[in-house]
Amino acid sequence: MRPKFRGRVQTEHVPFDELDSDTIVDIECAIGRMVLRLPLIARHLGHKNPLSTLMDYVKPPTDDGVTYEATTFLKDLLTMKTPELIAKWYGDITDTNWYAHWPPKVLDE
Repeated sequence: MRPKFRGRVQTEHVPFDELDSDTIVDIECAIGRMVLRLPLIARHLGHKNPLSTLMDYVKPPTDDGVTYEATTFLKDLLTMKTPELIAKWYGDITDTNWYAHWPPKVLDE
């Protein structure tokens, strides 16, 4: 049996609006760590381009929900069209100033 993340199996995506602000911050930190390490991993593997390293070698783990979401988001960010990315990760945003309120509660803490 796979571990659960907020009551879901790890391989299921959880939209940001269903996560608490602490989890969102954890995902942001995980994305930052991945981005900072990616060039070093690419060099270690002898790759010319970190993007190919990310796409071919970085796999979402099934035992850590935060890292699963961070890895999946980073790959989606680099491969999806903007409307699809927004729909998948941020939900139905009709407010044109949504970015001023994102992430919820995190900016003011």
